[in-house]
Amino acid sequence: MFPFDRFGLSAHDPEFSNEWQTLIERITIESGPALLCGDFNTEDRRLLIEHYDSIESALKGTPTHEGKAFDDILFTRRWLTLEDAQCVVTNSDHDFCFAKFQV
Repeated sequence: MFPFDRFGLSAHDPEFSNEWQTLIERITIESGPALLCGDFNTEDRRLLIEHYDSIESALKGTPTHEGKAFDDILFTRRWLTLEDAQCVVTNSDHDFCFAKFQV
């Protein structure tokens, strides 16, 4: 996602609401399992999952970048069962995150 803070903006700014909505529509419109992984540049997952109880966070607030939970793995709970999720510190400025699911 857009690096909001670098430009003095917030993920909550109205001009970004369409981007959040488009992301969530793409994951919920599919009829099968879906994953959405990324650096969302915000810790507030409500922007993505507040109105969709079928979507869940695999990392559940785990810090991934400078002590903040910017990265996440979102999945459709209806189709996937989370077995494990972890983040590993690397030489990158973001941790390497991975998850294992049962279909």
